[in-house]
Amino acid sequence: MASAVETSTLRNYQSLIAHYESFCLSRGIAAFPATMKAVEDCSVALMYAGFPSIVANVWSAVCYFNERRGFERLQKSSVLRALHTKALKLSALKAQKMRDPIPVSAVRSYCASSRPQSETGAEAAALVIVGIRALLRCSELQKLKLKHV
Repeated sequence: MASAVETSTLRNYQSLIAHYESFCLSRGIAAFPATMKAVEDCSVALMYAGFPSIVANVWSAVCYFNERRGFERLQKSSVLRALHTKALKLSALKAQKMRDPIPVSAVRSYCASSRPQSETGAEAAALVIVGIRALLRCSELQKLKLKHV
């Protein structure tokens, strides 16, 4: 697990670990080797602070750095499982609306037109497909240029 972490994930984990370590320091708890009680308490504090969406990520970060420092992998407690379930529900309640989708009928009519047969049509079709895959809004799709692909 420790060697398979992407660079962006590692940066995110480092940010979360900094929060976890400051939480432990403020309470006089040793951050590592991580204890289940410290992780549970940090998770509860994050939920009360209004950050339920990162609770599961803190757990992943703590596990990663705990293993990386040579300590045993923690087993998730039933309390932490319940906290993660509650955090997921709270995150879903606060979630923003989904992005406005491009209507399938608009994509079908575009692809059925004669325009995609030309060179510029093929470029436009590629932009539409990339835009749809990237979940771009209609206004974002209109601004997409071939150099962005």
